[in-house]
Amino acid sequence: MADYGTNSVDVFPPSTNGNVAPTRTISGALTDIDGPGDVKVDPMGDVYVSNFTADSITEYAPGATGNVAPTCTISGSNTGLDSNDDMSLASDGTLYVGNIGNSTIDVFAPGACGNVTPLRVIGGDLTGLNNVDGLGVDAAGTLYADSTQSSSVQIFAPGASGNVAPEASIAGSLTGLSAPDDVIVGFEGQLYVTNGYGSGINNVEVFAPGASGNVAPVQDITGANTDFGNPDDLAVDASGKIYVTDASATVGPAVLEFASGATGNIAPAATIAGDTTTLSEPEGVAVATAPGPPIGASLSSQASSSSIDLGASTQDTATISGGTSPTGSLEFKLFGPDDSTCSAAPAFTAPLTTVDGDGAYKSPSFAPTAVGTYHWVDLYSGDPNNAAESTACNDSNETVTVTKVVLTSTSTTTTLSGGGKSGTSLSVSPSTAVSDSAVLSGTNAATATGTVTYTVYSDSNCMTAVSTGSAETITTPGTLPASSPVTLAKAGTYYWQASYSGDSTKNLGSKSMCGDEVETVTSTTPTSITTSLSLPGQKSCTHSWGIGSDQCNQGGGGGQGGSGGRNGGHQYKNTVKAKSETKTESRNACGNWSSSNGRSNWADWGSGGCGGGGGGGGGDHAPTPLTVTSGTAVIDSASLSGANATTATGTVTYGVYSNSTCTGSPTSGGTVTVTAGTVPSSNSVTLSAPGTYYWQASYSGDANNSASVSKCGSEIETVKPAPTKITTMLLGSGSFDGGWCWWLGDAITVFSGTSVTDSATLSGPNASSAGGTMTYTVYADPWHQTVAADGGTFPVTNGSVPNSNPVTLTTPGTYFWQATYSGDTLNAPSSSSWGSETEIVRSVPNCQNGWNWGWDSGCRSQGNGNGGGNGGGNGGGNGNGNGGWNGNGGYGHWW
Repeated sequence: MADYGTNSVDVFPPSTNGNVAPTRTISGALTDIDGPGDVKVDPMGDVYVSNFTADSITEYAPGATGNVAPTCTISGSNTGLDSNDDMSLASDGTLYVGNIGNSTIDVFAPGACGNVTPLRVIGGDLTGLNNVDGLGVDAAGTLYADSTQSSSVQIFAPGASGNVAPEASIAGSLTGLSAPDDVIVGFEGQLYVTNGYGSGINNVEVFAPGASGNVAPVQDITGANTDFGNPDDLAVDASGKIYVTDASATVGPAVLEFASGATGNIAPAATIAGDTTTLSEPEGVAVATAPGPPIGASLSSQASSSSIDLGASTQDTATISGGTSPTGSLEFKLFGPDDSTCSAAPAFTAPLTTVDGDGAYKSPSFAPTAVGTYHWVDLYSGDPNNAAESTACNDSNETVTVTKVVLTSTSTTTTLSGGGKSGTSLSVSPSTAVSDSAVLSGTNAATATGTVTYTVYSDSNCMTAVSTGSAETITTPGTLPASSPVTLAKAGTYYWQASYSGDSTKNLGSKSMCGDEVETVTSTTPTSITTSLSLPGQKSCTHSWGIGSDQCNQGGGGGQGGSGGRNGGHQYKNTVKAKSETKTESRNACGNWSSSNGRSNWADWGSGGCGGGGGGGGGDHAPTPLTVTSGTAVIDSASLSGANATTATGTVTYGVYSNSTCTGSPTSGGTVTVTAGTVPSSNSVTLSAPGTYYWQASYSGDANNSASVSKCGSEIETVKPAPTKITTMLLGSGSFDGGWCWWLGDAITVFSGTSVTDSATLSGPNASSAGGTMTYTVYADPWHQTVAADGGTFPVTNGSVPNSNPVTLTTPGTYFWQATYSGDTLNAPSSSSWGSETEIVRSVPNCQNGWNWGWDSGCRSQGNGNGGGNGGGNGGGNGNGNGGWNGNGGYGHWW
């Protein structure tokens, strides 16, 4: 009995009468019972509960009691359940469910479980259904459904589906139907209906088998003696006894039992009511039919094996014998692991198997997912001529022990065959069919099953596959089938690998070692690759590798040194400000002085010797190795030679390595496509870090040309720090005899005690990012042997050079300044040229001794100047030349 008020199912023994406790109760959170509206029991004892509130059907194992989880639940969006109430269970296990919410009937297949779609749905305006509550199915499959809103019973043909009109109905004034609540079909085909769903008419009517139309019932149980308050659901047993639930009965919530054939105002033959019963709001009621004595049929069963490994499958066989043309169905259930009473939910429930006569019936195979002991239980539904039967839990021949699988390691050895050869290493011509075979070894290798897959790779790490065969199934345990033949058209080296999958019983998977099997596909003709390094716009020296000899042409001899050049000297500028007048003097590259104010009493300085011309040019080819400065773009070019080189395709890859073995990850010069033997040049590669680098070009080869690689070391690029140049300027200033004087230039004459500062500017390809330091030094001799003063050392930041510290010299004489740059990673060290900056220190004039100060007073000093230049040049290849310089200037006047 389903109790809506307590969310439980109570089980009472046969012939219960009075205030007695149920023998079993299914209730609790694990049961998922929520608003039970009806209950049904199949011939095997499985209990089905319709949950009005949860929109679900829950199923429980025979004998289930307490807070136990259902063995199966039908629920979810696919089921169409909507406030489902009454059910009917056909003899073949088909389940009919009435939905009050959407006025439909869902028909589920035997054994349905989960979020399943019904086999059929009956609903729509043609059906006449309205608030479907009671359902009944006769032996032929005819369906009877009552509608509380239309006070009728609709009759649908077997197999009816969709928006279909009933084939007949029971309705009209003679029927006495008024808001019918439940309808069932008795064992003899009679139709039992309860009335009283709020209509004020409380009775149970019985209609004759096959009744339809406006017909009167053959029995009508009604009146005060019945104790009816609002009769709800009902059940009829094989003897014709009628059981009615009534939450509003005059004796309180009760199950009222009436004798077979009862009619009129008659008292119940038995009543289950009272506090001890725990009844609160009884709804559905069902009578379980205990299996009777066999009528000729017997059931036996045998599991396929008493012990299996985890991952293997088990199967049960049930045998029906001695039956009288048995029909019905068989249900196979596997309980476990370690459920010795078979009371928990089964690990596996097979779909119902149709019985058609005596014989052996096999269950589907099932692979348990956990170790432990399992028990098969088989249930035969019975039929009118054969009683229902079931095997027992713990039957000796129905117990299966599942043990953990211990897999052992395997290893795979392989052999290549093709072109009339065999072995672990083969050299074949293009398009030769080659196959692989493998042998498995290991403790359990002789029983191995599974698959083996053969793969061909283009790299020695077996990462890039060029051919992957299908997984070959092992049909003979322990014997691995060979691969299908593989044909490779492109020349190159290939690496085969065999991979065994392992199996689920005894053997782990394994692979042959990458590199154990090597197939070399040779080209029909050898091909060589010739390479050359060059600067953009410059001819280059070439080297050939693969065939032939070195094709490098050396440069020509150097040109004759020039004479009398005009670029070797230095520009000098001397600005003198005294009293209130400023004069500017300048000296050209050859040491000639001129006056900016045109005074006639200024004498020109003598002309010094100019620098010699540069050396002649070298040869017109880049040297090998190629030496460049940091930041210089270099390109590589390649050409192919060989019998089929003019039709070559494929690619050439250029790389620059930092080691002489050309290993590791190179700086990429790009990969270019070879078209009809023509190889494009590499991308320009600009290297900043000084060092020695090794270029290499690699040709991929094609079907008619072998792959080739230029020799590592044939192309060497040496990167040196970029050259730097220092340009300097002296600045002297001081106050003398009431006036302010300053001197600016790379050769200045100052008075003793004048503060002089040197400034330096750094230039060169990478000078703008230069670091390092700049050191200023004043020497007392032109050979820079004797230091007269230290101008300081200063950091260079992004090419910016600070000025020197001020240096004040008091001893008259000639001094030689020099700025020295330390260099950094990308910039070479450098110094300003010897003699490029001179400071002549003179005594302050003493006009009291005949020297008069002033521009027009004749107060004069006599000075010497040295002119001259330094020129030279170095050509590439083998040519070079140097031009010397040497010259003396004349005397001039200083005002």
